[in-house]
Amino acid sequence: MRDPRTWFVAILLGLCVVVSAAGVTHAQLPLQSPPQPAPPGPPQLPGPPQLPTVDPRLAQIKAGLEKQGMRVLEVTYLPLDKESPAHWFAYTPADYAQPDGRSVLNQGVKVWWVMVAVLAQEPPATILVSSQVWNKYILQLFLDIARYSTFLSNYRAAKNDSERNAAFNALSAKLRVWDSERQQWADIKDFMNKNFTR
Repeated sequence: MRDPRTWFVAILLGLCVVVSAAGVTHAQLPLQSPPQPAPPGPPQLPGPPQLPTVDPRLAQIKAGLEKQGMRVLEVTYLPLDKESPAHWFAYTPADYAQPDGRSVLNQGVKVWWVMVAVLAQEPPATILVSSQVWNKYILQLFLDIARYSTFLSNYRAAKNDSERNAAFNALSAKLRVWDSERQQWADIKDFMNKNFTR
């Protein structure tokens, strides 16, 4: 192997082996794609997040009831949706020792008076709810603004106590009773028989 041609062939063969081995090694490495940009994050809202606002009429109803001498536990509302009109609730302690039709309705009228004064621009189908907390029960009287407005017109047009009583007696509202001890709606007939007939 002292012949320069042999050396040349040996070197050339060695280079071919090295180049071939490098090509095989490179082919076995996974192909690396160029670095990808990070995926976009959630869209950014301009400025600080906006908290839902509280309807100022809730505070107006509460203040109006307190001005009438009532203690107010809570005033809430359920907005209008596809299936029902807006409902406004005023929770007050019962102002009677024992419920009877007249005392429950009387408290309802006092509460609705204040609510209608604040909610005069609401649609006539808007529901007003006087929620009267009595013992373990919450007596809820439901009446829409249209029916209350009719009652109020008749009451104001009355010329004497007899006519005012007739307007009051013509007023009817839906009653529901929540039993807070059992955490369920009470059967109205059972509740009426137990509590209104004493």
